[in-house]
Amino acid sequence: MKKYKIAVIPGDGIGPEVIGEAIKVLDRCGEKFSFSFEWEKFPYGAGHYLATGEVMPEEAMEHMSRCDAMLLGAIGDPRVKPGILEQGILLAFRFYFDQYVNLRPAFSLPKVHTPVDLKGTKMDSVVVRENTEDLYMCIGGTTETGELELPVEVSRGSYELKGRMSLKTDPACPFAAQAAINSRPGVERITRYACELAKKRDEDTVTVVSKSNAVSALYGFFEENAKRVMADEYPELKYAMLNVDALCYHL
Repeated sequence: MKKYKIAVIPGDGIGPEVIGEAIKVLDRCGEKFSFSFEWEKFPYGAGHYLATGEVMPEEAMEHMSRCDAMLLGAIGDPRVKPGILEQGILLAFRFYFDQYVNLRPAFSLPKVHTPVDLKGTKMDSVVVRENTEDLYMCIGGTTETGELELPVEVSRGSYELKGRMSLKTDPACPFAAQAAINSRPGVERITRYACELAKKRDEDTVTVVSKSNAVSALYGFFEENAKRVMADEYPELKYAMLNVDALCYHL
């Protein structure tokens, strides 16, 4: 009988309850289809952080990488300042395992009521969002003095980014800064993923959604490289572009 080793982080809030029920369902599936699980639980989340001051060590991720899969519950707690758990757990996983695709399917089911009246039509769409670049580079900070030094040391799947950003206001005033960066390798691989998925779904169009009319350097670069990849490697697919405002309107 095949046995799978699963790393389990129940997390915070409703997380432990949901994960507990998920484990019951998976164990029942194993009984029915002749496989089993070895569940290895990890304590990381708000409770662990408040008790120890530790979010999650890198050794834990290294240990989890030897498991067959991970089961992760909700992360976040009002007792902990926003960003500490999210960056120390969710983003840490994302960057360590190079999880560059955030896949968001949305589809309707027959005879299931939806909040939006679909007027008899079928909804079946997928959002493929880049998950490791843009504002997720985590380069930022705040200052009360009007001067801000931001060390930059970022490692992604195919490159490293190092340097320093120095910002100063005149006259001095408190401010916050957050840098967003898109790279050619990052845009290329998320575009290829979206195109391959479109082909599997028998779609004929991939729509790039951005905000290039206002954030032209960052998203103009994204659109330009996505369009090039599609023209060179996926000529059978149509390229389309929408500003995010327009997409929300159409949805």
